[in-house]
Amino acid sequence: MTRIPETDRDILEQAMYLPMVIIILEKDRLIIEKAPFKLSQPYLNLMEETIKARI
Repeated sequence: MTRIPETDRDILEQAMYLPMVIIILEKDRLIIEKAPFKLSQPYLNLMEETIKARI
């Protein structure tokens, strides 16, 4: 059992996980830009929108 209130715990989790997700998306974007995919633009658009949202 934790004594941290649930709302505070959610904020702490976002503070830890969100930066990691953004780093992973940025690395994936670089890989997709270099890869010879025929339909890479939809994936790049989705990643860009997700990074911009940063809830």
